[in-house]
Amino acid sequence: MKKMKVDIVTPEEIVLQTEATKISAEGEHGFFSLLPKHIDFAVTLPPSLLTITDENEVRYFAYDQGVLTKVGSHVRISCFRVIEGKDLPSLAEVVKDEFFDIQEEEKRARTSLARLEGTVAKLIRNLKG
Repeated sequence: MKKMKVDIVTPEEIVLQTEATKISAEGEHGFFSLLPKHIDFAVTLPPSLLTITDENEVRYFAYDQGVLTKVGSHVRISCFRVIEGKDLPSLAEVVKDEFFDIQEEEKRARTSLARLEGTVAKLIRNLKG
């Protein structure tokens, strides 16, 4: 049976290099599946789930936006964050914990940045007047 070579990468690492007979994900226009003889394809990925099937094994991933490209038999998925789970219920739990922590850190960073911007604006006003 023909297979696709699949790479999942983030800015920090190569998360996965494997082969697959089927890939399912959600693109900007809805859910889709890729098979080895599918035409070349590129799509942006909103935060969602990805399944990679090889024979009887299915692997589940959650990702936080990215891009999927298929050229020939090579599929590359580039995303900012990705998490693998052994099944969908456990993946949902991990995503809730991991992504929630990241969102909280981002909120704190935005709050700090807003304070810094306020301080800079005050300094500029004081210098002008």
